[in-house]
Amino acid sequence: MTKQSFAPWTEEQVERLQLRQQTYLLHPYTCLRHSYRALRPTVNGWVCDGPGCDYSQNWAQDVDVNKTSWWNNVGPIWDDLEDA
Repeated sequence: MTKQSFAPWTEEQVERLQLRQQTYLLHPYTCLRHSYRALRPTVNGWVCDGPGCDYSQNWAQDVDVNKTSWWNNVGPIWDDLEDA
């Protein structure tokens, strides 16, 4: 089973999760009530910004929070985009 990481997260981890949400290479974390709506990471966990929605989630896969495998492939792409 994949290890999970629970909030609270650091600002750096939140930034990493936001970048992960924006990559087209991975399916984003989504709201259980609005499956089409990507969640927004905060230091206290994920939140849904849908109108009137109060869904939140306090975990993410550890691999996404702690900059391992996917970041090794995607990170250089983001670095190039930020420099453009």
